[in-house]
Amino acid sequence: MKIKGTRSYIIFDMEDGHRMKAQGELLTNRSFVVYKNTMIKWEPPYSDEKVTEKTVDFIISAAEKKQGDDTMQLIFE
Repeated sequence: MKIKGTRSYIIFDMEDGHRMKAQGELLTNRSFVVYKNTMIKWEPPYSDEKVTEKTVDFIISAAEKKQGDDTMQLIFE
């Protein structure tokens, strides 16, 4: 998984063509608050595929495993 973002959103790239954009806020302490309720659909061309709670949990788990002391910390709310 690759994770990219701006001040107001983050993109989770599953590296199989599936990408999900989630809204959030960049904080001043090298962390980003991700609003879980915005993790609802894939980016095109997969926007017709349903996103389940299990999928969101998988993305969150994978993102948390990628975090280290030298990376931006993600906070899921």
